[in-house]
Amino acid sequence: MEEQKKTELVDAVMEQLLDGDHQYLAILREQYRTAEVDIEETGAGFFIEFEVSEEAETVPVTEDFHFGGVEVTMKGLSHGIGFVLFVRDGVIAELEGYTYEEPIPESIANLSVTETEERDPELLFPD
Repeated sequence: MEEQKKTELVDAVMEQLLDGDHQYLAILREQYRTAEVDIEETGAGFFIEFEVSEEAETVPVTEDFHFGGVEVTMKGLSHGIGFVLFVRDGVIAELEGYTYEEPIPESIANLSVTETEERDPELLFPD
């Protein structure tokens, strides 16, 4: 998959994952906006590592956490791509994208990002 297309895909997924009015989502959105991104393909998915500035505001939680609930459908995939965002020490750390045992197409066409479950931001973040 082309680098530009990968970036567009990650941007669309992160926009959906971090959508909402909760103050912690706003902090994570700002972290993403300024993060450096490294994408590693695995064949049936990819890992996106985020490098966030040490000066960035962190989410004030005592535990690491992760969440998903977003899926991408596109031409060439029968079952779409699922995503899980990992937050460590209050900072976005990694986004895992995974298919259901099929390779990611080389080109992106008819991309659609949807929520697979409704989330309550109040229940999303550990105390």
